[in-house]
Amino acid sequence: MDILSKLETIESTTINWYFHEDDEDMEEAGTEFSELVEVPFDFKTY
Repeated sequence: MDILSKLETIESTTINWYFHEDDEDMEEAGTEFSELVEVPFDFKTY
């Protein structure tokens, strides 16, 4: 969370959140993090 918060200070930052298509826990974790920081998230499955 500390790292994600620091990324808020960098202009034009996007976080690529990769998770296995069957891993609902990692998808949910990324969604929760994206709601806590002011950085856009790009969710990608593999």
